[in-house]
Amino acid sequence: MPQLTNQHSQIKHHLPDATFTIGRGADNDLVIYDPTVSLHHCRISFVDDSHVLEDLGSKNGIRVNGQLVRHQLLHHQDLLKIGNSLFCYDGLTKERHVDPNYLRFISGRRNGEVMSIPNSGLKLGNDAEQVVLIFKYADQHYLRTLFCHPRKPLPTVNGEAVDLTPKPLRSGDQISLLMQQFQFCGPRSGWEYTGAKVAITTVADDRHDHRICELALEA
Repeated sequence: MPQLTNQHSQIKHHLPDATFTIGRGADNDLVIYDPTVSLHHCRISFVDDSHVLEDLGSKNGIRVNGQLVRHQLLHHQDLLKIGNSLFCYDGLTKERHVDPNYLRFISGRRNGEVMSIPNSGLKLGNDAEQVVLIFKYADQHYLRTLFCHPRKPLPTVNGEAVDLTPKPLRSGDQISLLMQQFQFCGPRSGWEYTGAKVAITTVADDRHDHRICELALEA
């Protein structure tokens, strides 16, 4: 069973396939008596056969592997800093049924957060300005622009504009869309999840439809 291990005391806390709360308040599943920990500091939820960490508006935040996060999927051996306590996440048993490809936000308020790229394809953008499709064909991921307002620059991959012609993606490629920067990453063991508002469609459907092309991007 996945668990959190306190790196000082070596006490192990088993994580259920449900919500697990952490904080200073006595009603939490894991109570940390530390003035730097909020009453209800964070929670770990079971999502798509994985565990996702979410900050509940804590005063001092949470760090995963040294990075301040608000909403983060956990991977085996991730280190969580909550107040003055350091925990190691052991989730090896939960990392077998996952998609290895993902996008990482590398700018804006969501910097460091990640999102999955389903095998069915992923559309990102704002239907009034730019819409791109990331899809997989014959074990290769591609990015294609579906729509771009005439007064807006085309989306780019590593600074190179991408039009209707699909652009092959390689791990580490940087994507620029609506003043937001992403990095294409893959493969990695772990279903990537983020709190961003993302809609998924099939690769076969290239129609511009605002109902399925919505991603809340923030600079």
